[in-house]
Amino acid sequence: MKLTYIIVGVVLVIVIVAGVAAYYTLGVPKGEEVIKIGGVGPLSAPGASIQGVELKKGIEIAVEMVNKEGGIGGKKVKLIFEDTQGIPEKGTAAMEKLIMKDKVVAVVGEYHSSVFLAEIEVAHKYGIPIIDASAWSAKIREKHYKEVFATAPCTSLNAEHEARFIVNSGFKNVLILAEDTDYGMDMAKDLTNSLKRLGFKGKVVSEVVSRTAKDYSPTLLKYKGSPTPPDIIVIAVTPPGGFLIIKQAYEIGLIPDIALAYVGTHIHSLQRVRCCVGPP
Repeated sequence: MKLTYIIVGVVLVIVIVAGVAAYYTLGVPKGEEVIKIGGVGPLSAPGASIQGVELKKGIEIAVEMVNKEGGIGGKKVKLIFEDTQGIPEKGTAAMEKLIMKDKVVAVVGEYHSSVFLAEIEVAHKYGIPIIDASAWSAKIREKHYKEVFATAPCTSLNAEHEARFIVNSGFKNVLILAEDTDYGMDMAKDLTNSLKRLGFKGKVVSEVVSRTAKDYSPTLLKYKGSPTPPDIIVIAVTPPGGFLIIKQAYEIGLIPDIALAYVGTHIHSLQRVRCCVGPP
């Protein structure tokens, strides 16, 4: 189960990459025996390295599947993966290397929206196709770059589902904790707008927190002591920060009195969260 969602998603992505790469094989240098495809994602801190490692494994499995079927046009696919560390500048440098030095014909990957937004600028500059594996910011689609294939969920669509859940569940006081990135701020904005559109009459408070913080308890304690504490906290913070918020909310006694909604969590991630905060 651990890799199910990442593998299924990335297999679909790599199949699309294979199709795109096949179209671009005229750009492969004559005499090349392989088709080089670039991969990008966070493999180390301060990025969400757990997700990045799973993403890389999924792409590797998918490349292996493609090659076992004979590759593309008789040529094997070679993956060259770069660690972007959750840092936009690293994403830009990785794309420049992959395109200019490694001569890849397409790129797939990324987890952090801010990084992917930097990467697509390089892809657009050189006319190289890039496929979004798991970056959600609506700004990605708003660019309308022909080189960008946005297969990942979008913050606006996820916000709509979150909003319907909140309204249908009868919550009245909503706190949104959003990370200080394009993903987090887009999620907070889209969720607030979706709640308004659905006629939500309760209170909505949105607070931006650092994605890389180690201690969220001062923020959580502020709301625990409020005369009108939230009855649900929506966490739009990628791991490990999002997991820390849940753990620390439990430690200071916010859980189980206040419901938590963790945007975009996979089943295996929830299992890790339960290990941190106790039985469900």
